[in-house]
Amino acid sequence: MPGKTGALLPALLLCLTMLTGCEKTAVQPLQTGGEYSQTQALPSGEQETESAKISIGYELKCNGAPLTGDESLPPGAVEVSITQRRGADNLPDDEPAADTALSGAYFFEHLSFPARQPDGETLRDGTDIQAMEYHFDSCKAGDTIEVQLTDELRGRLGLSMSTIHITIG
Repeated sequence: MPGKTGALLPALLLCLTMLTGCEKTAVQPLQTGGEYSQTQALPSGEQETESAKISIGYELKCNGAPLTGDESLPPGAVEVSITQRRGADNLPDDEPAADTALSGAYFFEHLSFPARQPDGETLRDGTDIQAMEYHFDSCKAGDTIEVQLTDELRGRLGLSMSTIHITIG
């Protein structure tokens, strides 16, 4: 079988290059039986930069609807969420994309609630989509939830204001 494996290696490398878009693939023989394994794939800098420019987007929502400015809601529970999406296939057509992720360790650090703290939080962590949901329970008429955005997040979302007020009425 080692002869057949050796003959298939060039075809395998060609397929890997076509599927991954990699220009360089390091292939190392395993210690046993002359089998081969891919150990490293390095995309070209041009491809990496080009794909990164369309790969990261952010969404800010209130009760499932886009939050783009001050909002008025009826009494009840309120959920504010920030979502980070990676990969062009995960971005809606109208969502702005950027070449890099937001600065800092966590994207949700760019959102705060100075007037009223959330009653609970839920982190949703998938492979390409991560979201932090902030829950405000039992909001009454007259309550206000202030959503503070960093300038960096505000710019990524294409918003003109850094503070959004959600008024319960």
